[in-house]
Amino acid sequence: MKREFYFCVLLSCLLIALLGGCGKKTGGGAATNSPFGDLDHPNWTHQIIDSQTGTGRGTSIAVDSKGMPHISYLNLSKHELKYATLGGKGWLITTVDSENQRGTSSSLAIDSQDQPHIIYIAFNPTWNRICPYTAHKQSEEWTFKERDSMNMESEDNYTSIVIGDSDYCHFAYYYDSINCLYYGYDYASGSSTILFNDFNVGGKFAVLALDTNNKPHISFYGNGLKHYYRDAGGYKRNEDVVDDPNAGYYSSFALDQNDAPHFAYVDLSTGELKYVKKVESAWAIEVIDDPGTHDGQRTCLALDSSNRPHISYYDANKKSLKYTWHDGTKWVIVEEAPSAGGDIGQYAALALDSSGNAHISHYDAVNQNLLYSKFAH
Repeated sequence: MKREFYFCVLLSCLLIALLGGCGKKTGGGAATNSPFGDLDHPNWTHQIIDSQTGTGRGTSIAVDSKGMPHISYLNLSKHELKYATLGGKGWLITTVDSENQRGTSSSLAIDSQDQPHIIYIAFNPTWNRICPYTAHKQSEEWTFKERDSMNMESEDNYTSIVIGDSDYCHFAYYYDSINCLYYGYDYASGSSTILFNDFNVGGKFAVLALDTNNKPHISFYGNGLKHYYRDAGGYKRNEDVVDDPNAGYYSSFALDQNDAPHFAYVDLSTGELKYVKKVESAWAIEVIDDPGTHDGQRTCLALDSSNRPHISYYDANKKSLKYTWHDGTKWVIVEEAPSAGGDIGQYAALALDSSGNAHISHYDAVNQNLLYSKFAH
């Protein structure tokens, strides 16, 4: 009797263990109550980075020389700028600026020493104004620099940062009260900030890139999709990429190894995700998907070592995260749908590592958390 009893107990325990598992799905799935639904592609892995309510909007991501992701993001309820990076024991989270952050975006770049630089909008209590700041981490200390003394009227601003030659910082931001774009940069003996376009030209969704001559190129919305840049001689040039007021919203931009520009945006009139590049002397537009327009929409474009485009974006119709890339023949689209009643993928930001794997930071709108997804190629 005792042997039969112990055998039954042991068999029951084994069945419970097999059926219950350890709370995680195989193949990179999520734990119970995760915002992520069932995987539709085995190459996805997902994590919740910051579960504090109100975190995850205004996110930006970059990958260092070791392939480790670095993420800047906002806690809008506490007016905090936050930073997370993946270390040996998991995600390390730091509050960079507490109670002063006032914008709706941040932008992060990594220098040659794998140290983060962030541009964001903050409140200066001394002068009682809202203006752009940069934060730079060295070892464990953050240094801050006010980049302009102007007073912005609202918190609906857009920022972008790039690290250039000699680890000098280059940045761009939208100045809402005069509806224009500013560009700033550091150099050996100081720094400078200049008006990059004319008054009332636009500057929403600004994205900055540096060409092989270390010259700035900026894409933005200005009653259409626009591209402003300085040529090799330092002269300012501008192009109307798509001259349509419905083009250029939620736009992103990158330069390839030949300094040719590539763009992605969502068409406000159709809700379609579109990709633009120059073919010979004309701009060629491709329709990739129909994710719909939404306040949480954002496209993020990156180019791999073969100059092929990769884009992360939010599908407002399905409330899901999407990632697409061109394989040389066609566009491939993969999706991560949320759990029942969920809403993930808003404000998605994308970075590629040296192996071409996609690292994406994005927002869980239901739980108000910061999420991280990786797609391994």
